[in-house]
Amino acid sequence: MRIAIVADPIDEQYAGVFYYTKQLIDALLRIDEKNEYFFIHLRKNKYFMGKNEVIIPGSRKIPGWMTLRKFLFISFAILRIKPDVVLEPAHIGPFSLLHKCKKIVVIHDLTPILFPQYHLKFSRIIHKILLPIILKNADGIIVPSLCTKHDLEKMYNPSKPIKVTYEAASQEFVPSDEKRIQQVKEKYNISGSYIIAVGTIEPRKNLTMLFEAFSEIRKADIDLKLVIIGKSGWFFKKIVAKMHGSKEVVIFTGYVERNELPILYSGAEFMVFPSIYEGFGLPPLEAMKCGCPVICSNSSSLPEVCGQAAILFDPDKPEELQKAMLEIITKPDLKKFMKNEGLIQATKFSWERCAEETIEFFMDIFFEKEYSINSTPASSVNT
Repeated sequence: MRIAIVADPIDEQYAGVFYYTKQLIDALLRIDEKNEYFFIHLRKNKYFMGKNEVIIPGSRKIPGWMTLRKFLFISFAILRIKPDVVLEPAHIGPFSLLHKCKKIVVIHDLTPILFPQYHLKFSRIIHKILLPIILKNADGIIVPSLCTKHDLEKMYNPSKPIKVTYEAASQEFVPSDEKRIQQVKEKYNISGSYIIAVGTIEPRKNLTMLFEAFSEIRKADIDLKLVIIGKSGWFFKKIVAKMHGSKEVVIFTGYVERNELPILYSGAEFMVFPSIYEGFGLPPLEAMKCGCPVICSNSSSLPEVCGQAAILFDPDKPEELQKAMLEIITKPDLKKFMKNEGLIQATKFSWERCAEETIEFFMDIFFEKEYSINSTPASSVNT
């Protein structure tokens, strides 16, 4: 098969869709020597060196240009490539002009629809208007969790096949040695023991609730720092302002290089992930793979990802998070047990398996194999 992937996220961001797209492409090229891949993207990028790339330039300075690029110019490029399958990994695909090839879209989550208050107005409008059209024009839909699959069925009841392909922590996430941990801690001015939170600083990540619970355990003379890793998202100033006066114990690192993140996970006492909603939720799995115990919200897909390896809490109840943190701080045996359970849980997910099941779905859709829309994922993990 000839497979075209709209790979704009590789050029445009460093968040979840970027990591999904990059890890999936890497895994596809590692395991698949039969199919031919083409990558359509925005600008020169050394990542695509040696790959079949098609650059479609664009400019956000010209009103409407990126919309024309997405739905017209990329469509023309796909028509020139003449692929058997085209994959859009970022929700809104250039499917309107495409008829002969099979069209597959990845829906990572439905937060702009389910939680519009956590998204910018533009994102809410785009998803509300275009998502039903995309789902209608697609021949198949990929989602990262059963949770997202169920949300999609509940909100839109699409008639097209839906495939769950679980994501995974990538290869660089392994436990680190004490020397490297100290070096990276010094770089980010972290001294003593700390707990870690990872994710874009925005309202949906629920960091103000984490700070509330953290402040309470500090009152018990527990000497811990809170290290928050992630780029600034929308409303981040309001979130940071609520932690004003706590600079000595709350450290915002900003974006951390990918090779340093496993080291900071490894050095943490534990990781807290208080997010209100996630389509998959990769940071808890990354932490587990580094031997870092995880305390995690019990919402959306997160119990599906974490299984029995994390302490789960209600993201609306800071007292539950406070109790969970105190429990792991005061019980060394529990911390050791969680570390081991997390390492086991992380092995249940791999990008190679994700890629294998993605290729299988390509084949199913291309050959119009009868597909059960209500089927469970082949990669279903024992959680």
